[in-house]
Amino acid sequence: MRRIPRKDETIMRRGICLLLCLLLLTGGVPAAAPDTYDAPAWLLADDGDSTNTGNSTDTGDSTDTGNSDTGNSDTGDSTDTGDSGDSGDSGDSGDSGDSGDSGDSTDTGDSGDSGDSDEMVQLTPPVKMGWGRDYHFLMEFYTKQKSDEILKDEEEVDYIPCPGMMYWSIDGDNQRRYAIDLYFDDPEGAPQLVESVKEWVVTGNRTMESNFRFFWSNRLSGDYYFLIRTLGDGIHYSDSEAKQSEVFTYEAPDGQLSRPARPRWKGVSEAATVFIYPPTKDDDEANGYLDSTYRIGYEARWWYAAALTKDDDEDDDTGSTPVVDTGDSGDSGNSDSGDSGNSDTGDSTDTGNSGGNTKKDDYDPTKPVEAGTILTFYPKHFEFKPSEKMLADFGSGYYSVQIRALSGDINKARPSDWSELSMVRHIVAENDDLTTIVDRVDENTDGTNRQLAINNVRKFGTFRLVEMMNADKDNTGAVAAIAQLEDVTGNYAQIVVSGGLSELFPESQINVIGAGLNVDLGEGVVFHLGAAHADEVPSTLYSNAVRFSMQLLDTNGASLTPNSTELRVPAKITLPVPNTINPQFFVILHHRMDGTVETLSNVSLRKVDKQWYASFVVTNFSDFTMAEQNAFLEASKTAAGVSVSYRFKTADVKSAFCAVRDSYGRLLTVAALEASETRKTVQVPCDGAASVKLFLLDGNRVPAFPALTASVK
Repeated sequence: MRRIPRKDETIMRRGICLLLCLLLLTGGVPAAAPDTYDAPAWLLADDGDSTNTGNSTDTGDSTDTGNSDTGNSDTGDSTDTGDSGDSGDSGDSGDSGDSGDSGDSTDTGDSGDSGDSDEMVQLTPPVKMGWGRDYHFLMEFYTKQKSDEILKDEEEVDYIPCPGMMYWSIDGDNQRRYAIDLYFDDPEGAPQLVESVKEWVVTGNRTMESNFRFFWSNRLSGDYYFLIRTLGDGIHYSDSEAKQSEVFTYEAPDGQLSRPARPRWKGVSEAATVFIYPPTKDDDEANGYLDSTYRIGYEARWWYAAALTKDDDEDDDTGSTPVVDTGDSGDSGNSDSGDSGNSDTGDSTDTGNSGGNTKKDDYDPTKPVEAGTILTFYPKHFEFKPSEKMLADFGSGYYSVQIRALSGDINKARPSDWSELSMVRHIVAENDDLTTIVDRVDENTDGTNRQLAINNVRKFGTFRLVEMMNADKDNTGAVAAIAQLEDVTGNYAQIVVSGGLSELFPESQINVIGAGLNVDLGEGVVFHLGAAHADEVPSTLYSNAVRFSMQLLDTNGASLTPNSTELRVPAKITLPVPNTINPQFFVILHHRMDGTVETLSNVSLRKVDKQWYASFVVTNFSDFTMAEQNAFLEASKTAAGVSVSYRFKTADVKSAFCAVRDSYGRLLTVAALEASETRKTVQVPCDGAASVKLFLLDGNRVPAFPALTASVK
């Protein structure tokens, strides 16, 4: 008697049918393969290692969800503009303007927007505002130095009593940009605008903000007030009305912090750093101990000129500089604080270009302009250098700096006058290319500036230099510039070959570029090629293997890359290829000290006088292997599908398959391949191929080696 299926079995069978229908409709079932006879089942599934250039997530099997409705559904990841006409309808879950919309969907409306209305919402000004509280600037300094003086306001928020500091509340996430105008209430006439901050940006999760910059300058005694507006984006929000603070009556004290000594450039290797000398104990005593009691930090004002006048000399330390006003102007007019709202209270806080963000004067490159200010609230911090923002805005050129001391209590001690301007120093910005840096020096340039050129090349960073050197295949760009600097500085790598390898790698046929810039001017470096440090049985995936070690040593024989540390300047190595290795299938492996093996990419080969040479860029040294790769794979598009070029000849491989996938990782087709000791090309018909994977199988028809993958070009 036939058994009647139970209800749950029926449901399960129906579910399986529905799933199969869904897979067929969405393309999840792979396309029919060509004649692959008994291809193993595991080959038809995605092993999770295929090249996925699409936007769908590869789930690890052949079932593809790339074209299914999950990519366009309202599950939280897509941008739902569904009922845009009802963007103000709070009951529509697909509402693009609904501020209560759950999930991760992109809300195309603003939380404060009414939806149907295109009118901008006017922001409100701060609710609380006043004088004498610091909520941000000095907090870190007082936390470390004077924590007992930190108080709490009526909302239990920490603040520091600070005369002259203006403060205000932050009301809402969209109200974190402000414009502030400081006025002097002149008793003999109309109020005078003293200084403006066009945009003060507040970051972080803060409910109160403060600003002390107006009283870092010396001010006249009298009454002051400020106007503050919350700035909108001009699209969804308009500026708030200006709100006026209460009056702050300032009585300038007689005491003033000591004027800092003229800043001096520090050292050769730190040529972009200036050092200032603090007041001596005797000077502090003579000034009534005002400096040690009230000095909370310094402000550095930087000046920039694209060129020097004929009377100026960069190395002249007698005071010859571009002519600028070195006195205390009190304020810089309608200055733009740039990104000053993002400043921290730690060392060398960059408050942006407070001098008005004036750019280079194309008509008078010798005219100095204010490049910006840097603040620090540690009174024992005496070193400054141009900020990354200054160098990005102004670029390479001649920089000089003035310093003034800041007072923590302007009722007791006024800020100091500006110091004398430092001597000028040429500084190279990171946006300069290598050629510009190198062309500034030659064999007749003094040692200081040649060392400076080495330092500036190092500033590019190892990763960026690797990219630049790999791109310079013919040694006419970045590599040529680095070689030129090695010529100018005399910092060559001495080449030494040992371990019985001189016949394979004659010293006269080895070239090393860049290694010499990892040591300072006048120091020596040795490139040593010798026997490998560890023996290893080569994989049958490679043949005719030659194993060796490479090291970069200083004059004392110590490695410049101990424990696989990175070189400051990568080295481009050129070695002869042994005649036993077919250059068509050349490969070089880097055996790292952590046990991993890396196949070097971007290896370039060239033939000179019947000898093949391999060039490659490295950042650290250990053991290497040159060999002939027994497995090779390339793929390119054709009108009918994809052209697959391959080669494998290892004895461990009895058969092979290639799997072709589209940009979503879906399996399109598989094809059996015959072994070939030379490069062989087959045509595989299919549409939309994006990657090809080569599986090398042993006698049991399981992978003998990790699969090779190639993108379809």
